[in-house]
Amino acid sequence: MATDDECLRVAHEYARLAGLTKQRNVQDQLLDLARGWTAIARHERRSDGARVLRFTTATTSTERPRSKRQLRPSN
Repeated sequence: MATDDECLRVAHEYARLAGLTKQRNVQDQLLDLARGWTAIARHERRSDGARVLRFTTATTSTERPRSKRQLRPSN
């Protein structure tokens, strides 16, 4: 399987080729291919064991942080 960097190189090449043609249908097809290879690269980056973290805006709360013991579900 191709690495994420290889997938991105292919995507960039398709995008470059799309910029060289004046035929709209060919541009659309090349850009679709570029998007597909970019999606594959993103999937490869996420499937290599790395975690994607999404951060939210900080909120103000008067509640004290809970300890790990308090966060455990009770049986």
